[in-house]
Formats: sequence, structure tokens, C-alpha cells
Amino acid sequence: MIKGKSRIVLNKESILRKITPYDIYRYYQGPFTLNHVINNKFRGEKTPSLIIGNKVRTTLSHKDFGDSKWKGDCFDFVQQIHNCNYDNALKIIDRDFNLGMVSQSVSHKQIITWKNPITLVKPPPLFNVVPRKMTKDEWNYWGCYHQGEEDIKREYIYVPAEIWRNKRKMYLGNLMTFCYYFPSIDRWKLYRPFAPPRDNDSPPCMWKWDTNVPFDYVEDLENVRDADLGVLGKSKKDRMVLRKALELNTIANVQAEDAACMSKESLDVFDTCKRKLAVTDNDKKGKEFSWWLTDNFGYRHCNVPDKEKLCTDFADMSCVYKSLDVVKQHFKRKRFI
Repeated sequence: MIKGKSRIVLNKESILRKITPYDIYRYYQGPFTLNHVINNKFRGEKTPSLIIGNKVRTTLSHKDFGDSKWKGDCFDFVQQIHNCNYDNALKIIDRDFNLGMVSQSVSHKQIITWKNPITLVKPPPLFNVVPRKMTKDEWNYWGCYHQGEEDIKREYIYVPAEIWRNKRKMYLGNLMTFCYYFPSIDRWKLYRPFAPPRDNDSPPCMWKWDTNVPFDYVEDLENVRDADLGVLGKSKKDRMVLRKALELNTIANVQAEDAACMSKESLDVFDTCKRKLAVTDNDKKGKEFSWWLTDNFGYRHCNVPDKEKLCTDFADMSCVYKSLDVVKQHFKRKRFI
């Protein structure tokens, strides 16, 4: 029996047995921070618009909000850099990393790798919620935010008699828990408003948020299409309060104050509005998000005044002052309505 040299198959799988997606992004892009907006040096831009991260997919991917060509995984990234096809991108990676799979390797040159900073993202949990009637305390919670039975029903907000998480019945604990249902995508988001800060040992029944909603899902997005004023809120509760205070239905909300929450599709829908307004927290993260939308996509932004020490968003402002009018008057003073 004649034995020859075994044939090496050059594909994604064979490459990823030697190096990681992070190695590939790090080699071509240079140093960067995961899940943060950075400059796409291959477009020569001065305003950051590129995100490389793992909040949307379970592996690393990238997206450039300034140019829709730049999106996909690390292999797509190499294709976009070199304007080449998939097979040539594999050969370029093989050569640049000295993998020696089909290209001639340099014997004294080691394979290039970096310490991988990625925290693995687990698949989203499965939820099955058995609802019950709200207690007086639970109704009072929403009453503070000027929400009644009609509002709660419209927003598909429930309280749980049972929660089954990944087919296991959860211990509910003593924390007030609300379950937001999203019928258009058949997903859930659990909210415990009085949960303590989460640490590595916190059980799920103590988490403030628990969800299987996609990170870039924008709720009520279609409501803003072709609007005179399209408002982007930072949460469901804030959107609910703004809807009542401003007497305006053209409001959508993100899942978090993070650039990765805004897909190109969501940005495109907001581009159909005559005016675009970002309404976020007045803390550092909220302001960074609203300024990112302002600087890159032509939004104006409105935050709770910094002098307010008891509230960071307009939902809390309406509760602290026991008034929706105080919110409305702020938007009037800013001439947004």
C-alpha cells in the first residue's frame, strides 16, 4: 500500500483549529475593544462606525454603520479588506498567519496568535411563563408610572405564577417580577425592578434582567416609519411613559443603550422620519449612546437634566414628581413638541 502525504483541506474549520476569529480580526484591524464602536481604518474614516463583537451572534462578527458592505464574520472581513472571494481570503489568512496549510510556511516564523479576551455568550434561554393576576403592590408599581390595566394589556406585561427556564421550573424568590412578552418574535424579557446588583454567584431569580430577546430588536419600530417625529427610547417602561406624557405614538425603544442594539435596518426605518430624537439616561452610558446617534446619524437628543439627582430617565421623573406634565413641559421647553 502506497501512502502519500495527506491532503490538507483549506476551509473555515481547518483554519479555526489553529487560530481564532479574534486572532484574525486583531491581525488586520489592530488593537480594538470588543463590542465598542471603533474606526474602520480600511475606509479611512475619522468618525467611529465599526463594531466587532459577540452581542448579536454567539461568535465574533462585525458591522459598519457607515457602509453596509462591511458586515459578517472574520472571513468576510478579510474578503472585504482585500476585495477578493472566499477561497482567496482563506489563502491570504493561511499565508499571513504562517499556517503552512497550502502556502509555504517560514520555518522560523511562529503562527501569530493573541490572548483571546472573548467571554463566551451562551445561547438564549427558553422560557415558558404561567401568568397570574397582579397584586395590589404590583399594580401600584405601574400606577406610579401612570400605567393602568389597558396599558399593561397592550404591552403584554404579565406577572408569573410559574416560570420554566430551559424546561426547568425556576424558584421565583421574593423579588417583584414582571414578564414582558413580544408576540411578533415569540420571546420573553424578565424584569425585576428591585433586584440587587448582580454578581457571579447571583441565582437567576435575583437577576434584574433575563431575556431571550435579540440584542438588536427594536420594539415598536414600525410605529416610527414616515413619522414627523420619530423617538427612540431606551426601554419599554420609558417608551410607555413618553407615549402618555407626549401624547405621541411614534416611539420605539432599544433593548439597551448600546450601538450594537441598532441594526442598519432600524437606522433605515428612522431615516424615514422628518425628525429623529434619541431619549436616553443622563448617565455616562446613556449620553454616549445618544451622542453616538447624534454625531453619526443626525439625531437630536433629550435627556433628564443633570440637576435631577433622584432620576436618570423620564419614567422615574414622572414617578418622583407624580406627574406626566413635568415630562411634557421639559420636551416643550426644548422645542421637541
